Formats: sequence, structure tokens, C-alpha cells
Amino acid sequence: ERRGPEMVANLELPPAQLAKLELAAPASFRVSLRGGEASLVHTEFLAGQRDWLRYLWALGSGSSRLEVVLQPLAASGSGPIVHVHQQVQHVFESAGWQSRFQLELETVEEALPAITLTVPAGLQVESVQERLRGLSAEHWKQQKTAQGTQIEVRLPGLARRAELEVVCRPRSFKWDAPVRLDWLQVEPASSLVTSISVRWPQGLTLSSWVFGDFQPQQPPQLGR
Repeated sequence: ERRGPEMVANLELPPAQLAKLELAAPASFRVSLRGGEASLVHTEFLAGQRDWLRYLWALGSGSSRLEVVLQPLAASGSGPIVHVHQQVQHVFESAGWQSRFQLELETVEEALPAITLTVPAGLQVESVQERLRGLSAEHWKQQKTAQGTQIEVRLPGLARRAELEVVCRPRSFKWDAPVRLDWLQVEPASSLVTSISVRWPQGLTLSSWVFGDFQPQQPPQLGR
């Protein structure tokens, strides 16, 4: 069905707790899903065909009816397709804690000239590094916003892959106050997969924990 510049197809799928949907489409279109819980996992060119892209989505429960939307690239207004894998390490120490954010970024069709990162409020940035090519101080700048600290990183060269590492510490810290452990917001990001690990010394006791959007692989033991 054509709706203005868009082409829309309706899909009905059998109900499942978790499923995957794979779709191939011309690279001159941007493809998205509407309805249900769908997360874009990966995008790549078909083997030997630079004019076709293969999309892979992870579907959650309740995604039995979906709309597949194809927009011409010129009309979509979207930038490059960027996949982000983020590993976050929060390490508690005697004087507070350190947050280390490791990002693997990969774009499909074109080089990625820049990326914007939003650091959660309450954290101050200590360093920003690009692990594949190196990054000098003039390649990144930061400014405070209502959401936190925003970092603009200009990536060297014209590569389609980059690895960033951002190290932060809290602006203030009290041991008896609740601590919110977050991750970086990344723009642009067509898909974002994030894992978080937390470490603390043996002398510390965890009194309470709220997992939010994350489910722990090994739930920590609460102290008495």
C-alpha cells in the first residue's frame, strides 16, 4: 500500500515470546517497523549486491501485527545506519566510583564523520579516546545540557567503524546516598545494544537494588 512517499506492508505473525525478523530491501530505501516491540539488531549489504540491504530485527512478545514501512532515502531525512554496542563498567572505589563506557560503532553505507554522546547528569568527563586510530583533544568538545553533558566527537579519517572509550567520575558522592548507574545516549544510532557491569570492594555491602530496564545475569546478594 502506498501512503504518500511511503510504501507500507502489513505483516501478521504467530505469537511468540521472542522472535527475529529478517528482510531484504533496496538500499535506496530506509526500512522501519511500526507496532509491537521491534529492535533493529543488524544491517548489512547482501553478498555481492551493494544495492540491497539485509535488515535483522528482534521482536518481543505482542509483536504479531507489524507494519513494514519503506521510505525513499531522499525523503526519509535520515542519516547513515549506525549500529552501536556499548559496554559499561561501573567500578566502586574507596573515594567514589569510576564509569568507563566502551562503544563500538559501525555504519553500513558511508563513513561516519561525527557522533554525539550524552553523559548522564552528575558525571564529569575525564577522557575520550578512539582506540583504533587515536583521538587528539581538538577532536572532541563538551557542553552542559539539561539532560547531562553532551560530547561531540569528530572521528578521524573516513572509516565506517570506530571504537570509543569515555571515562567519567561523579561530581559529588556520598556512600549512604542512592546511586544511579546509567549508560551513554548515542546519536545517531539505528540500534543500540548495552551491557552494564558493576564491581565494588569486598568491604562494601549492597543494601538495595532496582534494575530498571535491565535484567541481571547474576543478581547480587543483598547485605543484612
